[in-house]
Amino acid sequence: MLVPFIENLHLLMFLSFIDLLGIWNIFVLTVAIATFAEISKIKACLTAIIIWLLRVSIDVIFQVSSAS
Repeated sequence: MLVPFIENLHLLMFLSFIDLLGIWNIFVLTVAIATFAEISKIKACLTAIIIWLLRVSIDVIFQVSSAS
């Protein structure tokens, strides 16, 4: 919505996942990983970000391929 004239469909789909709920998802995932795996919060945050990026990239790939 803030950047309506992006020609790259992959980038547009990726940017659509960056919102308040996405950040909240990373926070909750970080707390859960730190609690259950008993690791430091920095390692848990990095793990949560990697998991989130994997999920978002899979969603972007499937949405772009279905739109084509």
